[in-house]
Amino acid sequence: MRLVPGRRYLVRVPDTRVSVCLFVLEWAVPYVMSGLSGHLLLSVTALALYLLSLIAAKSYSGSARMTTRRSAFLLVGSLAVPSAASAFLWGAASTLSLEYSRFAMYPIVLVFSFLYAATQITVFGARTASSLVSSLFLEVGSLLSAPVGLNADQALLAVAAFSVIPCLFLLRMRSIRVGGVSGGEALTAFGTSWMEPESLEFDNLSEAAGSNSVVSVSALIFRSDSQRIASLIIPYIHPGPARGMGSGDLPSVLTRELNEFGPVVLHGASNHAHNLASRKSTLAVVAALKAELGRARTGVPVTHVIHRDVSDSKYSVASYSFGSSEIVFASKVGNTEDLPTLVCQLRSSTRDLVDRHNGLCNEHTALFSELQGHELAGKIQALSAASEEHLVIKSVGSSRVTLQARDVGPGGVSAVVLNGDKSVVFVCVDGNNMVCGLAEQIRSALSRAGFAYVEVLTTDNHWNSGNASRGLGYLPVGTVSREPVVRACLEAARTASSTSQPAILDKIKVEVSVRVLGEGFLSELLAALSRGIRALTLVVVVAAVTGIVLAAI
Repeated sequence: MRLVPGRRYLVRVPDTRVSVCLFVLEWAVPYVMSGLSGHLLLSVTALALYLLSLIAAKSYSGSARMTTRRSAFLLVGSLAVPSAASAFLWGAASTLSLEYSRFAMYPIVLVFSFLYAATQITVFGARTASSLVSSLFLEVGSLLSAPVGLNADQALLAVAAFSVIPCLFLLRMRSIRVGGVSGGEALTAFGTSWMEPESLEFDNLSEAAGSNSVVSVSALIFRSDSQRIASLIIPYIHPGPARGMGSGDLPSVLTRELNEFGPVVLHGASNHAHNLASRKSTLAVVAALKAELGRARTGVPVTHVIHRDVSDSKYSVASYSFGSSEIVFASKVGNTEDLPTLVCQLRSSTRDLVDRHNGLCNEHTALFSELQGHELAGKIQALSAASEEHLVIKSVGSSRVTLQARDVGPGGVSAVVLNGDKSVVFVCVDGNNMVCGLAEQIRSALSRAGFAYVEVLTTDNHWNSGNASRGLGYLPVGTVSREPVVRACLEAARTASSTSQPAILDKIKVEVSVRVLGEGFLSELLAALSRGIRALTLVVVVAAVTGIVLAAI
């Protein structure tokens, strides 16, 4: 078969055949090399080939689609990283005069063997027997390639321990339940879809585990007599749980599929209780919204806006009313996260509620406490009695600027400007929250540019979840491109202002019956992950102890 770069291939090879080949690699190759380069190179090669076998078995087991580039990366990484680590390990052992003692060799070999068995069971779920057989081959190969001899009693103990511990781990994983399925199945589906965006395994599981619900999307459509100017899309759906799973990249999908309508996707008040169960549900929402946006309407001229503001040092709450249609923007000041369910319920048929989601100074204090939720709800309810400012509007414009940055999604930066006696700008960055102080920096820059009222927002797009190895696990806007984001916001606002024209406004609302995950499913998944890690840790500890006992007899 000739490999074509960029094309995906699905290669299926039985586990047993893979295991036999890897057994030869792990035993015969180090055995030959030991006569040429000594024990250090033998140990480095054995350990490198051992970890290479783990990756190879996963890559060719039928569960992953591998591109040529990804296969090459895994091959190089699996050789380079373990070789460097094992060289350091055995070099340290030599320095400490351990000289490949059984107390150093056997625990390490067994730990890697049990890790392999445990990860095989976790990733491949029901393929328990083949996973255990594969791991047995690899364990025996590793023990035989060790520079310390193995007698019959030690071999029997190693095989006996190996046979029991992975089975105990499997039973432990099956006792964990997630949305009505075993923890092993849930983690398998989540891991496969995380690594392979085209996979539908998590979608299929979450569709079964989800519940029926009716979700809604509002849209304010600004247009001139001859063309569309912009569509403010406000989905009351949370972009989660991550990436392309569920509604994780909903803002990206809306921007791409509704491009002809000039979409500016805002973060409608929602949290992880409002995650869609699958990509199927996401596409159903997009299709229904697209059909509704395409219908002809009469509309009303945009000639004035009523502005209200009840912000204080803790909460920022402001509203803009276009006749009977009101948009409320709410957040904590400077450090904010998803609005709590209590607040999300305050939207109505005439009031849209948008979560600014525009500041992350501390990931823990950004979350809303129960008291903060009640206080913010009180602020929103107080808007109806707040003083009004009537703004004359003469024209409306919009613009989008795309950025090639790891912390900004495909939607880039969008701006909608209302020009009149005082200018109003809504600027939205396609990303998951903003680094501390960035929203204030953008607001100051736009104020200096002549805009009287400025709303700085993000879409809360989860398209880059998992791209950061530490902390949050994602990159808030401004993590790597702070100044380019500020410049893009200015450019988008100025372009929207200079191209503005008299506008007509239409308001639509779409409701779709879909499957949602709810907050409970995510909590169960995280709990299963935590318990699975504890079970895996137990496997490692028992393996190490078994290895020490193995060395002692």
